[in-house]
Amino acid sequence: MQALSTKSYYPGLDALRGIAVLSVIFSHFYITNANWEWGWMGVDLFFVISGFLITTILLRTDKNKSSFFRNFYIRRALRILPLCLALLSVFFLVVCVFDLHNRLVFYKENWFYYFLFLENWLFVFKRLPQEYYLNHLWSLAVEEQFYLFFPILVYFVSRKKLTRLILFLLPVVFCLRTLLWHQYPDQFAVYYCNTFTRIDSILFGALLGCGYRIRKAPALLLLVTSLGVLFAGILTFRSASMKTPFMATIGYSLIALVAYLFLLFFTQSDTSLSLLRNNRILNFIGKISYGVYLLHLPINLVTVSLCAKFFGAASSSPVVVASSLLLTLLISTISFYTLERYFLHLKKYFPNQPAKPPALPSLLQQQR
Repeated sequence: MQALSTKSYYPGLDALRGIAVLSVIFSHFYITNANWEWGWMGVDLFFVISGFLITTILLRTDKNKSSFFRNFYIRRALRILPLCLALLSVFFLVVCVFDLHNRLVFYKENWFYYFLFLENWLFVFKRLPQEYYLNHLWSLAVEEQFYLFFPILVYFVSRKKLTRLILFLLPVVFCLRTLLWHQYPDQFAVYYCNTFTRIDSILFGALLGCGYRIRKAPALLLLVTSLGVLFAGILTFRSASMKTPFMATIGYSLIALVAYLFLLFFTQSDTSLSLLRNNRILNFIGKISYGVYLLHLPINLVTVSLCAKFFGAASSSPVVVASSLLLTLLISTISFYTLERYFLHLKKYFPNQPAKPPALPSLLQQQR
């Protein structure tokens, strides 16, 4: 294990977010196209990046300050709540007013789960609704539940013990997911949306945030081996779907490990991946990725409905996909520069007090 990096900013980290969110939204836009089955893996890349950044920030924050918890939770709320609550409020208002035939009765009966960030457990114990306007919010719920308790661990446990705890939990998550898949193989949400079976990706990011870094040669060997096993599993089942027995057991953990190793190389290299770091389009999409992720599915489903009604276009036609993508990027950009940025500026009133040494980098805070 190495010391925490003193690097204040990782150029291109937003570009990684851009890649992650684009892979997810295209998998949703082309939901019936087998060529985009792999796109869901972008969620795990999101988880790893998030775990890395949040852990790094928490470990660089002075634990002796009384504001340790208060400022963290307030800053988190300022980033997450405004757009999410706006989306939920508009969505449920529209459902209550316009859904006269009760086609969206699932949402009417379970609305409070979404406002409490418990929708993933709703999916676990009930089902994923066929009208999947908000199904993607399960991942946001998992993150918020994890970060509700993780700062407590960081506060009371030393970095060395925290690293050991994470290394212990990673195989526990894998075993629990395998057990649940074995017991409920036909109930996809039980093991996919479950907080306790999907936090291995966040834990891998947290591991990197703790300074746990494998040396270059072994890391490269591990990366090649992991990718080989991952591709072998996909070829064996002839599918990259998240529902195959391979993915439901070892696959999720392999994807998280690959993302961890990729981020490890990314954060340690000053010269590689320069094209990614200098890609303005990907970095911009990564900058507004939170809005893109939250808004893309409802925008796409509304676009699909309107195009089918007025033009007879199929849901996966290039016109529908392009329209959905452009509308998502446009509305997400407007959201970022009007609603989100206003609340992000309020973070300056709740700074994370840096531990000495090293000082908490302001740019790293902005990335979260």
